[in-house]
Amino acid sequence: MSTRTSTRAPLPVRPVRPVRPARRARGRALAVAVAGSVLALSACSAAEDAVAGAVGDAACALARESLGGVETQVRDAADRIGADPAAARRELEAARDALAAAEDSLSGETRQQVAEARAAVERLLEEARQAGEGAVDQQQVEQAQRDLGDAVSGLATIC
Repeated sequence: MSTRTSTRAPLPVRPVRPVRPARRARGRALAVAVAGSVLALSACSAAEDAVAGAVGDAACALARESLGGVETQVRDAADRIGADPAAARRELEAARDALAAAEDSLSGETRQQVAEARAAVERLLEEARQAGEGAVDQQQVEQAQRDLGDAVSGLATIC
């Protein structure tokens, strides 16, 4: 039997240093701070969502109120375009101005629906002006009324 001896030097053994309690405390404090930040950010997101929802609800209420009141007024004025174009024109101008004011306060799809309603009223207003000169295109009047109805329906779908 032969005995072999190793010529390699033994590896130095490093003592394991225990983690100091101060480092543990800092690590825990950092973990708590990170968790708190994550919770705070998620709370901010929930608050932003709530505010956005409230703003959207207010916009829909404003748009519904504007279109609801104007729709009947516009339909009545459109029915009188041939008989009394001056009165129809005054009512349509008031409706157009009310929709323009509402449109300025809105954004997004709600604003788009109010803009479409205002465009329909503008077309009716043009027909009322032409009726004052003796020419009414009844098909244009009916199409503008349909477009107004579509805008009101579109708003109901959005809101």
